[in-house]
Amino acid sequence: MDINTAARVFLMYNTIYRTGQQKGYMVYDIFHRNGETRTLEVSSSPSRDVDDMPNGFYGIVRDVTDRIRIEKMMIQTEKMMSVGGLAAGMAHELNNPLAAVSFLSNLGPGLLSSLTQNRRT
Repeated sequence: MDINTAARVFLMYNTIYRTGQQKGYMVYDIFHRNGETRTLEVSSSPSRDVDDMPNGFYGIVRDVTDRIRIEKMMIQTEKMMSVGGLAAGMAHELNNPLAAVSFLSNLGPGLLSSLTQNRRT
């Protein structure tokens, strides 16, 4: 955890402690001892003793690294699908006039020879 993240986490817990309000959640990166960066999502609330004095925190910590990685892959896949759809549409639009030219070029020699034969008779 870098110094800015540590300051944000401290501020979150300090605010929860001072106000007694639950903080929705916070997302931040930590550095695992194996060198890997993991992303955590933290939701925390104050715990109170019998005299209603804050005495700690309780909450949930989730490792969302894989979820974020999959979301990024899905976004990339959707982008590639869009590019593929555009390319297919462009190929279709280019192919339509080429098909007409190809059809006319195949039809042309037969059509011209039949026209010259019609003129002789």
